[in-house]
Amino acid sequence: MTNLKGLIGTQIKAIRKAKGLSQQDVADRVAENTGQMSFSKSRISEIETGKQNTTLETLEMIIKA
Repeated sequence: MTNLKGLIGTQIKAIRKAKGLSQQDVADRVAENTGQMSFSKSRISEIETGKQNTTLETLEMIIKA
């Protein structure tokens, strides 16, 4: 895991927890806000733990959620 991926994931997780949201809540909000059929909870988890790269577009969708 690169430092940037780790930092981004840590910040996403901290913000999510501060807002009292589960990973599923965030995934559901991303899907709802973007008109997608679904956005997986496991993808949120992998981004938070730095296991998956994310595009700026995906990052923006998560931030808005």
